[in-house]
Amino acid sequence: FGGDHTIYMMRGDPLNGGQIDLISDAIGMAWATAWCKDPYGNLYFFSNKCGIYRFIPGQSAPIRISQAIESLVQEVNTGTHIISMIWNDRFQGVELFITKSSTTAATTHYFWEARTNAWWPGAFANNDHNPVTVCAFDGNDPNDRRLLIGSWDGYVRVLDPAATTDDGTNITSYVWIGPILTLEQDAMLLKEMQAVLALGSGDITYSVYVGETAEQALASTATVTGTWSASRNNVSPVRRRGHAIYIKLSSTSQWALETIRAKFGPRGKVARRSKVGT
Repeated sequence: FGGDHTIYMMRGDPLNGGQIDLISDAIGMAWATAWCKDPYGNLYFFSNKCGIYRFIPGQSAPIRISQAIESLVQEVNTGTHIISMIWNDRFQGVELFITKSSTTAATTHYFWEARTNAWWPGAFANNDHNPVTVCAFDGNDPNDRRLLIGSWDGYVRVLDPAATTDDGTNITSYVWIGPILTLEQDAMLLKEMQAVLALGSGDITYSVYVGETAEQALASTATVTGTWSASRNNVSPVRRRGHAIYIKLSSTSQWALETIRAKFGPRGKVARRSKVGT
């Protein structure tokens, strides 16, 4: 039982030897369908304090799993947003949808991948597609085993892993690799990169960001950009230097990366002690 600031568990039949136990008198659950279960009986929920927890039956207390995105979810107003959670068996993780309840608005949703303990942010290109309710449709046919979302515009849509568009809108995806640093925080020179993409992969755009710190590199403007295509690509010259380096990969197509080979060079003791440009 998820209350505003309490969680209770009923074990067995209270009228036949069962009991109701207090799990927490500090943590509660957000309203709406802010919880779900995986196939193993583990419970996941969005708390009244905007943390995401996993509760394993038999353990004494829930375990917080949202540390990686704490700064992103702490500002959610649980009184003005619909929090929906559902287990995605296809991708082995929890879908977390955060939708404004009074009007359509841009918002960020999250997916927690159990196999890697990683959080992935996502957003719908059309604000009318944001979910106000979700459910799992579990049929016999593989095409009938889908997650259904009821959207703001009154349509029911399906989360299709094979979809190439978001109901007609191209799906934009990206990933940041980095920060790339040395153990001694030396200045370094990224000389070149070579990528291998899966056969059939769509094109991806690579961008290189450099800076004196990881924060500056992430906030900087790309110094080098280019395109990689399916299979093995030619060597891409870079020759950019910095104390911290990020590589961003982005695409509007379905893509799959197998590996990136990068060649670095040191900048010497003088550059180690001083600031460097790009």
